Amino acid sequence: MGSFIPAASWTQGAEEYRGKRLLPHIIDYHARENPDRVFAVIPQSNDIADGFRDVTMPVMATAINHMAWWIDQTCRHVLDGTPRDRVLAYIGPPDLRYSILLMAVIKCGSKVLFISPRNAPEHNRTLLQQAKVNVLLHADSLSAMAVQLRGSLPAVAVPLLTEMLDSKPEHYPFDGTFAELQNVACLILHSSGSTGLPKLVYLTHGTFACTDNDPSMPVPEGRRAQNAAQFDFSPPGRYYSCFPPFHLAGVQAFMLLPCFSRTATAVMGPSSQPPSGYLLNQICQQRSLRAIYAPPSIIEQWALEPNADEQAKGLDFVLYGGGPLAPAIGNRLRQVTDVCQMYGSLEMGQIQMLVPQGEWEYLEPNPYEECDMQEAQEGLYEMVLHQDERFRPRRSLSHTFPDVQTWRTRDLFTPHPTKPGLWRFHSRIDDMIVLSSSHKVWPIPFEQIMHGHPSVSGAVLVGNGRPEPVLIIEPRPGLEGPALLDEIWPSVVQANQDAPSYGKVRRSRIIFTEPRLGVRRTPKGTISRKPTEMLYAEQIEAVFRGGSSDQARTTITFDFHVLDAARSFVRTCVQDVLPGTTLQDGDNLFTAGGLDSLTAMELAQRLRSDLSQYSMVADDSVNAWLRLVMTHASIDQLAQTLWKTTALGPKSAKDADASALQTQQMQQILHDLHATLLEIPARSVLPLKVVLLGARGRLGPYLVRDLLADPRVESVWCLNRGPDGREAFQHRAQQLGLPVDATDPRLQFVSVDLSAPDLGLTAPQVRDILDPATTIIHNLWTVNFARPLASFTPDVLKSVCTIIDLAGRAAARPRIVFVSSIATVQRWQSSAPKGASSTAAIPETPVGGPDLIVPQGADQMTGYAQSKYIAESLFADAAARWKLDISILRLGQVAGSSDAASSERWESHDWIHSLVRLCRASRLIPADLGPLDWIPVDRMSRAMLDIALRPRSETIEGQASVFHLVHPRPIPFAPFAEAIRSSSGASKRPDFQEWVETLGKLPAGTLPADVEQERARILPFFASLVGKWLPSVDTSRARMASPTLASLRAIDGALLEKWCRDWV
Repeated sequence: MGSFIPAASWTQGAEEYRGKRLLPHIIDYHARENPDRVFAVIPQSNDIADGFRDVTMPVMATAINHMAWWIDQTCRHVLDGTPRDRVLAYIGPPDLRYSILLMAVIKCGSKVLFISPRNAPEHNRTLLQQAKVNVLLHADSLSAMAVQLRGSLPAVAVPLLTEMLDSKPEHYPFDGTFAELQNVACLILHSSGSTGLPKLVYLTHGTFACTDNDPSMPVPEGRRAQNAAQFDFSPPGRYYSCFPPFHLAGVQAFMLLPCFSRTATAVMGPSSQPPSGYLLNQICQQRSLRAIYAPPSIIEQWALEPNADEQAKGLDFVLYGGGPLAPAIGNRLRQVTDVCQMYGSLEMGQIQMLVPQGEWEYLEPNPYEECDMQEAQEGLYEMVLHQDERFRPRRSLSHTFPDVQTWRTRDLFTPHPTKPGLWRFHSRIDDMIVLSSSHKVWPIPFEQIMHGHPSVSGAVLVGNGRPEPVLIIEPRPGLEGPALLDEIWPSVVQANQDAPSYGKVRRSRIIFTEPRLGVRRTPKGTISRKPTEMLYAEQIEAVFRGGSSDQARTTITFDFHVLDAARSFVRTCVQDVLPGTTLQDGDNLFTAGGLDSLTAMELAQRLRSDLSQYSMVADDSVNAWLRLVMTHASIDQLAQTLWKTTALGPKSAKDADASALQTQQMQQILHDLHATLLEIPARSVLPLKVVLLGARGRLGPYLVRDLLADPRVESVWCLNRGPDGREAFQHRAQQLGLPVDATDPRLQFVSVDLSAPDLGLTAPQVRDILDPATTIIHNLWTVNFARPLASFTPDVLKSVCTIIDLAGRAAARPRIVFVSSIATVQRWQSSAPKGASSTAAIPETPVGGPDLIVPQGADQMTGYAQSKYIAESLFADAAARWKLDISILRLGQVAGSSDAASSERWESHDWIHSLVRLCRASRLIPADLGPLDWIPVDRMSRAMLDIALRPRSETIEGQASVFHLVHPRPIPFAPFAEAIRSSSGASKRPDFQEWVETLGKLPAGTLPADVEQERARILPFFASLVGKWLPSVDTSRARMASPTLASLRAIDGALLEKWCRDWV
């Protein structure tokens, strides 16, 4: 079948209709009249060495017809109403499908919303709702993102680009006229969200016609217009652009210019590679270009390539837009070509300018179009536009916002000191940050989150003209800046969650103020952004020059003889520039890791900075390292290259010390249980629900309360032993003084048997509860230090294997969150690596290993700790073998509520309660029991859920994630001893050993009967602590994952006294 074009549908695309042409008419016209004309040049594959493909106008026309029929046939059942009422949305990689879809949708008489994959998901969902989208179209490569965004919308994958281009459909009729459609919207874009949430802007056919009218724009004698007419190359030529097609500049580059210009062809790069100067250099070597239309950051990278000057000589012009170009680069390029800047915005389109004559940094508005510069403050002028019918043919504002009579751009300019009519961009009135990539970052929400951290006195986001934002932190008085990085990092992570990809702050982009400099503040006390940025210009420059802040990290070294060490080094560098991303060593950093041009440069700078002392490459320039990253796009490839560069070969690994004391009972139980685990299939992805085992213990009601308060949680299934789950839960919550509504419809209760297959659940219950679950929290364990290990095996330990099996079989492959105990590793010093410091903190790493070896000192653990250790080992092995998403939370002491005025009671039956009872009865208080790192129960619950409900992107596949939940700011024992004294009258303060010995020697009948029983039960536990070193524990990973934990305040005396009163 061919694409026969009836005469009526293509004649209106001719030059004589300029200014009143519709995009599909132009394509059809050239398909018939100029079949050799090339619309765009695209790569044959992801490797540009494979060459390029010319997409001619006839091929473009057939692809558009194919997609118009496809939209009709595939989406008809979900597109209600008349064609003009239908709204489609599309999200995909930056390829020619955007251009094809736009024109196909126009032919169908509908409109399409292009959304950015870089937006925060909640922002994109809001845009879909505001635009009243009927169906979400997406590229197959972004299916996971589409599922995340779709909600109740139908989501349909579009065909591959090759299928569109190679199709042979019938012609799809399009009989619209400009007179009918000029005020009809056909494309919806969204603002950057730099001053809040992204906003929709509707573009009409009249908006597009402004570009078509550019060649008729008058100019002063001897001058040239800086607009689309620049692209009327003679003879015909090609230009390269890399603006994203969901951005107005991308629409201009890949949809409007190839249609409206007389002779221009767009050249596109590979959609799977981020744009870079290196890539542009390679394209210039393969294809003769007449112009480059790109963000400043790409032009700056390209200009540093060895042969860029020669390539620039063949260009008619370099056109940049969206941000400032480095003066040194602009000054160099202007020696051989015109350097122009495109000025405009989505709302008002481009402003008519003249090609500069020498003063490339200044804009020169075309005098034939109004540009009202109104003084906003001394020396600064805001550009203001006024509606006027004379400007309607070439001013987009007249079409996008026809009812707005005065448009204040909020852009400030400074006039040229000696040449009237020339203006240099200064800043935004709202002080947004304009990056060199042209992206705009609104700093206020980020700064507000940082201001909420107790250790932060001030925070300001800067970075105008830089590739990434930089965060300047002013610590509270008396605090050392660099030492606070780990402490404030969770707040940075929280702020990053709502920031677009280009607006996220990396660890290496954080600067702490210096006491001698401070910050600049207004009379109102707020930080002045510009003056503070200027104050720290040298430090900011050092951050980008060296790839990171000296305050943020230290240089890493590795043994080049060992390939694994090289891999570890590269992996660390990658994790620093791609925080929260899970990658295997062989994964492509760009397609699997999301590395883009900015982060590729960051990685190159990081490698260069850390390896400069080794002279790894002959050319030690940043661009040489960037080429290395671009051509070795995985951790393994980079590591192999760095390792081989030394030409020393691998060195034999040293034999590890394999001696270990095994505890036979633990070993046997661990292997017996491990043998019951079955093979588990690969994971699929489904929506979220939470399953909680253990809702009635000390923590359970708090977890339920906080889960129900989280808007992300759709439902909570509580699995507990015993009947009457709902009533028992409500009673338990009331006992604790905790207001939780057990009748909430999102809350369901089911009785389980931990010793039974599938926990005693029926097949329908497994299907309804566990199949769709995304999070299983295992909090159902008996806390009894006197209970022997064997008693845990029939039920709770068996349930571990059952849960692993159920999670592996579930469609959603849920994350398992196991609530463990810090007691599992408090004998760590017995099994620490040889040579480890006795004061080293216990690391947040899984126990056990591939050989399921139990630790030295296991025989000294309580049965409770041993059972938790075995459970951790089983979970860690399941994560490694079957790639299950498993988080292990090692909880320290759970204390009472953090609210001293709260009615919530610390109803404790653990050792602390026993300690207080024995102190009161004997009137003896031990002098010291070491630091108190207890966490209030309400804070513990929230910290646990911070981690349990964190994004899956923050997990490492094949490895269980371990988090230590103990207070990051422990206090001495003395304040607690004082609280016991004030509530009991006890006065004597023997040391701990003497206290234990004295209690052990008390004659029978000295203590009340109930306390006597308590002494007999708990005294052996206290005796086991005498003379024992309990090491500190590392909490860095937990603090990074949990803002709640990171921001915990130290426990004060009022809380300690309140908790002691709870037990009176």
